[in-house]
Amino acid sequence: MQHAFLIYSSSKNFHGLHCYEYGFANRTYSIVGDKPFSRGDVVQIQSHQKESRNEYRINVKVLGDPKINSADKFDKSRRIELPTLMFLSSRVYLSEFCDYEIVDTLNARILSFEGVQQDRNKLYAVAVLVSGSEAYIVAREKRSGVRFEWFVSDRDTLRRTSYWKGRY
Repeated sequence: MQHAFLIYSSSKNFHGLHCYEYGFANRTYSIVGDKPFSRGDVVQIQSHQKESRNEYRINVKVLGDPKINSADKFDKSRRIELPTLMFLSSRVYLSEFCDYEIVDTLNARILSFEGVQQDRNKLYAVAVLVSGSEAYIVAREKRSGVRFEWFVSDRDTLRRTSYWKGRY
């Protein structure tokens, strides 16, 4: 079983499930918990799969916030680094005819990578487990070789200087 750290909070959806939904175009990535969860909680990923044509669902067992629940659920002597579950999408409109694939990652485990056509354009999104303070994901168009990259950083120096790095 994979454990992960969450940066999202749940609310009840129309089925009464504790859920967080990330929408991109006409699709969603969903985290569905066995109980309410919030930013800072640790979860155990029970399953992840394409639930329907428009939804990729990640079912989790919520273990709670390690700072609050450390006495009963989290053994401090066996502390390990956990990946963070994140959803990222391209905010650049790409050609409707493009066909990108993930070609390289660093500190990132891809759970799902999807392209969605919207208004004669295409958007791409990933559900990813990010480990470490920096990660990147590189996608390449199969025919032309054009690339785009997601760069994730949790370093203070980058936040303070509004650093942006693009690679083409």
